[in-house]
Amino acid sequence: MPPDTGFQTGSTTIGNGVWYFDTYWSVEHPTVTAPNGWSNTGTLPSRYVVYRYEVETAGRLSDQSRGGSPYPPGTTPKEDGQPHCNTHQPPASVDRRILFNAIINCQALTASGVLGGGRNTNIPVAAFGKFFLIHPLDKGPASDAHIDAEFVGTVKQSDNVSFNNYQLYR
Repeated sequence: MPPDTGFQTGSTTIGNGVWYFDTYWSVEHPTVTAPNGWSNTGTLPSRYVVYRYEVETAGRLSDQSRGGSPYPPGTTPKEDGQPHCNTHQPPASVDRRILFNAIINCQALTASGVLGGGRNTNIPVAAFGKFFLIHPLDKGPASDAHIDAEFVGTVKQSDNVSFNNYQLYR
């Protein structure tokens, strides 16, 4: 899925929530009208909402996309979202692209003296968040690797996630 438009200039690490939904939908589902009035000029859904719609709606993962970039209209379909190495369809309730991460308040912790250059231990966690991976990890050198994710919400007890072992890195 495409990144936020704010990332196009390369001048930010936090997105603006605006992304090219219309282009994405026309490429991934060229013969299907976008549901729920979704568009870049109407109701702009989050990438996670679109992903869940595709997983939960029969047939959406098997739509033939044009793939590649740029995405010229009329291009021969190239790929679909179905699993190709696994013969079993995962349950729709499985969120394979969600990361659970600790969230800390760096400004407050620095101001109170808990955080300061170097190694810190016993950092209080403000919350745990759910982050949706918008595309696979880059395959370049480890020093160039980065994760592009969309914040989905905070973790609730009903999410049935264990938080016992976390290591925070900067």
